[in-house]
Amino acid sequence: MMSNGHDFTERFEQIARASGWSSPPRPAQALGMWEEFVEQCEHGYELDLSEYLNDLSVRNLLQKVLDDVEAQRVAAYGPFAQRIRLIDDRFRDVVSQGPLVRQGSRHWWERTIPADGAPEFVEDVRERYSVELRTVEN
Repeated sequence: MMSNGHDFTERFEQIARASGWSSPPRPAQALGMWEEFVEQCEHGYELDLSEYLNDLSVRNLLQKVLDDVEAQRVAAYGPFAQRIRLIDDRFRDVVSQGPLVRQGSRHWWERTIPADGAPEFVEDVRERYSVELRTVEN
């Protein structure tokens, strides 16, 4: 087993670059991005649908790292994976109340969206997916 966090950061950045991230975040930054996104969704997503989908893309990167055999050999992988699980649990709670909008998506976090959002998000979702969300004013 590779042991240090530096190795994990290097592998994380390799995966991110291979996934199209020209300026990849560090692992802690990516976890922070995911957690901040989930917090925004817990209060009613404030931006438009394209921003939502863009913000959601960090979870796809995290999954690629979780699935990577080399990353799994690094000691830092365990705490990293545990933090993702905790944040994921919060996001599951948020989207469990929302509509199923992309049934064929590979990942669970892409299939449903939060039930609440700011007016622009609600309108974009209505136009794109023909579903109604609750509007919240933030």
